[in-house]
Amino acid sequence: MIAGLIDYLFLVIKQFSARKMRTFLTMLAIGVGVGSMFLLVSFVLGLQDLVLHRIAPVETLSTADISPGNLSYINDSSFEQVAKMPLVNAAVPIIYLSGQASDDGGKAFADISVNATTPDYIKYDGIAVKEGRNFQQGQGECLITRAAIQLFSEPEMLGKYLNIRELIPANSNIANTSIPRVDGEVKVVGVLDNDEVPAVYIDIEKVKNVAPELNLSGIKISISDVSQINNLKEDIGEIGFEADAVYDMVEETSKLFNYIQAGFSLLGVIGLFVATIGMFNTMTISLLERTRDIGYMRAFGVSKQSVRSIFLTESALIGMGGGFLGIVIGLIVSIIINSSFRFLALKVGSEGFDLFIFKWWIILATLIFSILIGLITGIYPAKRASKISPLESIRYE
Repeated sequence: MIAGLIDYLFLVIKQFSARKMRTFLTMLAIGVGVGSMFLLVSFVLGLQDLVLHRIAPVETLSTADISPGNLSYINDSSFEQVAKMPLVNAAVPIIYLSGQASDDGGKAFADISVNATTPDYIKYDGIAVKEGRNFQQGQGECLITRAAIQLFSEPEMLGKYLNIRELIPANSNIANTSIPRVDGEVKVVGVLDNDEVPAVYIDIEKVKNVAPELNLSGIKISISDVSQINNLKEDIGEIGFEADAVYDMVEETSKLFNYIQAGFSLLGVIGLFVATIGMFNTMTISLLERTRDIGYMRAFGVSKQSVRSIFLTESALIGMGGGFLGIVIGLIVSIIINSSFRFLALKVGSEGFDLFIFKWWIILATLIFSILIGLITGIYPAKRASKISPLESIRYE
């Protein structure tokens, strides 16, 4: 078996050596088709990874946001009820307010969004602290967004103190609720990566100390088993609230990218099909050119099965060579484009990213697929070659 395979390989390689340019061009045509398919799939995977990581960092996948729904508020007893639900690992309260903030010397006043919560909210929401650290509870600390820093006269806010006053809750069951100021100054200990919304995150106790009757705007929960998210949403709905899970959005987005990947793969297959026609033509021409040789082989006792095996080995090697070339082309192009995007991102001060992602299973699947394409393409020429009559082939001109 092994000796026979070695003989087939020897004959095929000898055939390739006699027609180097034709063999290379056939492999290259297959390689271009395979490389195109490889790049398209890698591009979809890269785009999917980029979008999902921007929408939902890993730490947020097992979280959900609870809002009042048809109700106007969430009180403390409802918060405790949610926190004790079986699938809830942790529950974090938050109160959305709007107010005015001034810096140390009162040189600048700004209208700003104030989010009163606990330090765990920053972790579960996946907010990136770009400078400094997260605030600690009971220490009179806060976080500020980059957008909020632009409202003040000081370009560097770390270590500065803010006075926050004239707070109005976003929703409350208490009419005309207004909080003159939070409980004392707050020290900026971290800057959040947000250039769009001017906001500060403060300790919820700073607000509760001056307005204990104030209700919650929402709850951020950590879920122990995201596969049971629908059951948890039903339980939350029964008490009148609504729950939006990041996992649901990620799942829907992943389905969309699966469809896109299938469509792009189909485009790649079409290109590969065109290259396969060229390979089929090459194998057919090779058969016609070697008719007399096949006749001599048959006359000297070579079986039909052996003739078939020679042609199938040849087509499989062409497919494998084309697949290897396609993978190399795809890797080189993707590395060049990824490096270019990283360089441009660093130039503008942004975070680098990969537009193409290639994984080991893509490389393996591409190579196997190329060999299968080669085998399938070689079936007809191999079958036709095995049926050649020795006497007729010797007379063939």
